[in-house]
This record gives sequence, structure tokens and C-alpha cells, in this order.
Amino acid sequence: MKYYIRSGKLYTSGSPGSSACLCSIAGPFFTAAKSVEGEKGELILRTSIVHDRTRKYPEAKSYQMEAPDGSVLAEGHLLYAEGEHPQCLGRLPRVDRVALTAGSRPYTLWMRNSQYYVLSAEEPPAEKLPAEASPPSRQSSSSRAMEIIHNQDAGGWNVEASESFSPGMIMGVFIFSRYLDKENEFVIV
Repeated sequence: MKYYIRSGKLYTSGSPGSSACLCSIAGPFFTAAKSVEGEKGELILRTSIVHDRTRKYPEAKSYQMEAPDGSVLAEGHLLYAEGEHPQCLGRLPRVDRVALTAGSRPYTLWMRNSQYYVLSAEEPPAEKLPAEASPPSRQSSSSRAMEIIHNQDAGGWNVEASESFSPGMIMGVFIFSRYLDKENEFVIV
């Protein structure tokens, strides 16, 4: 399904004026903790960044998506970009993905650049078939579950997501993409 995010509100594809808002990000906007509300203002989920002071970066941080009752819907842990090392001198190593678990299903949220994110669903290993009988799609170990792309012309974000994702989960993954972008911001001292 195709969606559009503008000003923290999720719409089905098309212009924001042509369809009703499915859900939106609610404040406070000055903290990392966010809430996603339905079209009638009901709380759908909360997102936050959790710090574990007993571990080192990036393992010390995790992103959490919680239901209104406090149960964890999804949790993600930061992973270093390929070739980055925790002992880089002069700067923090870059992180480019988050290993997510939603329910019991593993995903990876990849930051291709600051305007393009891909959520890959990790597939269980397919049963072994002879190489000549195996279709190319069965050889892949992951599939694209969601794409989030910045719309440079009109602003906002274009989202293409599997039909298995609810609007609230789509917004939760979008918030995780914004958290991941902030991990790589240049800090001026």
C-alpha cells in the first residue's frame, strides 16, 4: 500500500487534502518520546529511546514501540555501518541500521541515506530445492517490507508498506527512522 506523511500525519497515497488522516504523531515535540494517535485522537502506541547504562554504545540504546497498555510491540537495537569500528578515533562510529523485532518477526531498518529508509523482513530459510528448480525469489533471505522516501518536490515522505502493517506501526517505524537519522548528526562542541 502507498501512503504519504506530511506534518506528522499519515494519509493514503494522493494529496493530503484528498484523504482522511489515518493517524498522527502527537507531542511533546521537544523529547524523543512520541505518541501516535488514531484519527479520533485515541492513543495507538508510544515510542521511546531506552538507555542501558551498563552497556556501551550502540548496544546501550534501544528503540521501543509500546501499546497503550505498556506491552512492547517492537524493539530495535542499533548496529554499526559496515567498516565502522567502536574504537574510531576522533568521532563516534556511524550506525546505519536497526535490528528490529516486532512480535516474533525479525526486521532490519536500513538507513540508505538521510532521505531513504528500507525495512527488510528477515525470512525464515526456505526448504532446500535443487538449484535449477529454485526460483530467484526463493534464494533471497530478506524481503522489502517498507520503504520511506523523502519527497523533495513537495516535502513530506512517501511510504510504501506491506499490507500487514497497520497505520500506527507505519508511523512507529517512521519515528524509528527519524531516531536513526539523529544518531548520525554532526555534533558541534
